[in-house]
Formats: sequence, C-alpha cells, structure tokens
Amino acid sequence: MTTTAAPTAVPLSVLDVSLIEQGTTAAESLSTTVAAARHAEQLGCRRYWVAEHLTPGVASASPAVVIAAVASTTSTIRVGAGGVLLPNHVPLLVAEDFGTLGAFFPGRIDLGVGRGAGTQSAAVTALIRRGAPEPTPADHRADVAELLGAFRTTDPDAVPVTARPSTAPQVWGLGSSTGGAVLAAELGLPLCTAHHIRPAGTVEAVAAYREHFRPSAELAEPRVMLSVATVVADTDEEADALARPFEVYLAGQLSGAAPTGVPGAQQAAAATLTDQQEQFLAARRSQQVQGSPATARRRLAELLAATAPDELIALTPVYDLAARQRSLALVADALGSLAPVGATA
Repeated sequence: MTTTAAPTAVPLSVLDVSLIEQGTTAAESLSTTVAAARHAEQLGCRRYWVAEHLTPGVASASPAVVIAAVASTTSTIRVGAGGVLLPNHVPLLVAEDFGTLGAFFPGRIDLGVGRGAGTQSAAVTALIRRGAPEPTPADHRADVAELLGAFRTTDPDAVPVTARPSTAPQVWGLGSSTGGAVLAAELGLPLCTAHHIRPAGTVEAVAAYREHFRPSAELAEPRVMLSVATVVADTDEEADALARPFEVYLAGQLSGAAPTGVPGAQQAAAATLTDQQEQFLAARRSQQVQGSPATARRRLAELLAATAPDELIALTPVYDLAARQRSLALVADALGSLAPVGATA
C-alpha cells in the first residue's frame, strides 16, 4: 500500500550506508537497503543514494552495483551514489559505469563525486592506489573534469560506448568544506554538502558555493542539498537508544580501535566510552536531527533557516528496518509542517 507523505518544505531524499550489525551479513544489510528504498519511494522521497565506504560494518563498497539493485526494484525515485570517491577509481570507467546505469534507467541516475578515501586503513588505501601519491586538490579537479568531459562531449571517438549525453547521470559535487563547494560551483554542478560529517563547515561551504557558482549547460542556478543525520522516534529517549549503536561504532572508528561491525542494541547500551568520546558524540548529536518529532521539527527549522537548501537528504544510521522507516516518515511529517524555504523544482 502506498503511503505518500504530504508535501514538505523542501524535497526529502535518503542517504544509505548499508550498515552491517554484528552477527549479521552483508547480504542481509543489502536486502534491507533495497527494502528501505522501496519504502522511501512510497513515501514520496525524491532520491535514494548509497555511499562508498571500504570499512567493516558497511556493505556499500560498490555503489554502482547497489544502485542497479535498488533501481531495478523501484520505478520512479532517482537512485544514485553519495558518492563515488574518485581517488579510488579511473574517471573514465566511472563514466562508463554510470552511463550504463543511465541507459538502463533513463532519467533516474545520480552521480555524486567526492575526494575522500572511504577508509581509515592505510593498507586498503595502498591496495587501491597502487603506490600513487595522495591526490592533491588539483588532481581531484582534473579527475572531475575528465569525468564530466566524458558525458558532455558528442565526439564518438572521445567517449566510451555508453557514457554519452543521452545516458548521462545528474552529476553532483560532494563536499564538507569550502574547497569542495567552490569546485562544484566553478564546474556548474549542484552541491550536496555533508553536514552529517562536518557540520561546523556547512554554512561557510554553502555560502562559498553560492558566491562562486558559474552556470553550466546542466544547471543555470546554484542548487544545494543538505545531508543530515536523522534519527527520530516518538520520544527523545527512544531516538537516543536507536542512535546509540552507530554512535558506539563511530566512537570506535574515530579512536582508532580495530574496526568491527555495528554493535547490537544491548551491546551498545552496555558499552563504556571515555569522557572525550561522549563529549564528541553529544556535540555531534546537537548538530544533527535526533529526538522526538518536536525536537526534529525544531532542529530542521534551524538548519533550513541557516542554509536555505533546495533539498534535504537524510542519513538514518539505524540497522532495524522498521525503525528506519518510522524515522523517515517522522522526518517527512516534520518537514511537512514547516513553511517552504527554498526552490523545489
């Protein structure tokens, strides 16, 4: 049964990292991702993005493959990568992958491109880059330009078989800093700013993007999508309990502990973290959207007022499918209760 939400202040989308709870498998996690995407489509969400991460506890190491699975079981929602990390790839092959997806699913594929490594493992990074040095901002700009060139040219001798303007995805720049925002602006790309990763830089990055934006063939005016971590439940306490497993996982990752999967709810509730870790998590929690519907509405209103985004994409780092679906529906309700603050075209 379709349960489309009421129109929201800005379009709502979903970012998924396909979390793997300890004791479960990647196959189970990916199956949950597909089910969550179908629910997001029924709810009326605009996009469903998957993120590239090369770390234990996350199953979305290959965005193009996950996108194909999600797009094949949905019919209207846009599906994309949030994003593909270009330092890990040959830009021309990324263009071919996403041109092929565009041929299978015309008008539904997005490609967000970022500069991160997607892993904290030096060994994994070395395997991927095969001894190549850390890419500079200039290297990343060149990689993005090469990728865009494959889609923008009509010269049949200059492009792969399927990476053509007719099958091109909508390309987005990803960034959590002014550097990534300015690059997207100068290339005439829409920007997805990673507030869920680096909230302190969001307002500055959005302002820099709008200031430096140059129109392109694909985009006449700047377009910003705000990526926010959202965990919403009936009460603040319930939301905090749902968020705790990922918080414990994140605290371990940031402290350099041996990477593992996301702990279960009971294990996370019993975990003891340092004062420093708890302070970090409390600060992060206060800058995202976590709590009851009333708390969510207040935080969303603050974020929309501060950044005036054209879209919002919600990351709900909760393993349980029903809880994730409930959280997304509550976020949609909260957005629906707010007055429009930006373009929705």
